[in-house]
Amino acid sequence: MNSRVVLTFFLILISENLHGAEGQGGMPQLNPDSFSSQIFWLIISFSILFIFVHYFFLPKISSVRSLRKGKIENYFNETKNLNIQIEKLVEQINQDSEKNRDFCEKEIKVALDKSKNKINQELKIMDEEFDKKKIHLSEELLKSKDLLKKKIPEICIDLSDRLYERILGEKSKSTSRDFEKITKDL
Repeated sequence: MNSRVVLTFFLILISENLHGAEGQGGMPQLNPDSFSSQIFWLIISFSILFIFVHYFFLPKISSVRSLRKGKIENYFNETKNLNIQIEKLVEQINQDSEKNRDFCEKEIKVALDKSKNKINQELKIMDEEFDKKKIHLSEELLKSKDLLKKKIPEICIDLSDRLYERILGEKSKSTSRDFEKITKDL
């Protein structure tokens, strides 16, 4: 109802102003008689503009802004949660890698100790075998030495007989008594 009254009032003013401006010369905007109508239309147009902006555009803009703010907050919260999860995963990975490193170091140490023990045992066994062989060879060497000491007179006699035969061309047979006489004199 109010809008019909305002519209009627508006049409009446427009029709009077149009006829009045035609009869006068110059610019109607600068005519002081038309100031009241210009102020009226200025108030009406700015009021309509204010109503459109305040009730149509601003609510849409504020809803878009609130949606945007909500999305940004959601994204921000999600990134915080993701960062927390990533930090937890990194911490878990670091703990697991530290545990695995410690486990591997222990296993390597155990394997190294086992290898050292095995090598030491094998070296001990080899040393014992070498000592046994050394003792056995020493005994054989002593036996051979004793045997050679016993055979030295026979070998020397045989050698001297051969030399005598080659040098002088005569055969001679010496005995072990002759060798003992010669060795006693020395």
